[in-house]
Amino acid sequence: MKNYITFISLVAFTGFYACSDEELPPTTSVIEFTNLKVGNYWVYDWYEITPDGQASPFNLKDSLTIEGDTLISGRRYLIRTGTFLGNLRRELVFDSANSLYTYPSRELIFTLDTSLEITKNFGPEENIIAVGTYSLENTPTIVDVPAGLFECLTYAGTIESLQSGYLYGTRHNDHQYSSTIGLVSMRTYYHSSPNDLEMRLVKYGQVN
Repeated sequence: MKNYITFISLVAFTGFYACSDEELPPTTSVIEFTNLKVGNYWVYDWYEITPDGQASPFNLKDSLTIEGDTLISGRRYLIRTGTFLGNLRRELVFDSANSLYTYPSRELIFTLDTSLEITKNFGPEENIIAVGTYSLENTPTIVDVPAGLFECLTYAGTIESLQSGYLYGTRHNDHQYSSTIGLVSMRTYYHSSPNDLEMRLVKYGQVN
């Protein structure tokens, strides 16, 4: 079992943001909001965050690319490839009811539905080590990453350990998306470390 806890948007974390009183931005499609168009790419740097908020480079760079799409039983799926914490990833994603899911596992990646709340178990079925609760925060935040400042919505995950005597309390797995930009930041952690890990957008664009 991998010893980090994460809910991959495929991929964040958020470290630096400020609250806003604005309502949720209008949008007609979660695909549009997450900028999942064939040919789009994103590059991220990782940082390690200590409990007192000190950040330092984690010496990892990851990337995502929407390399194409495919039809399965009449439904269109986007093909997303890249790396996460240095590990190769390839998956199909699709949108339904303003939410983004993986296929065929139907794991929820991101949603624009503030009424939707899910739980996720971490660890093997016979030895679950933590339980996460995920939902969309309805207040936009301003996120500062190397690529710039972006107004984002946060798909927030709160992780509670089920291990007796776990030393590091409640943990977080937050994913921040900006309309027409996509995934800007994500926060996760290694279960055995008090520090968080944060993935921050460095650049994005279209493959030529």
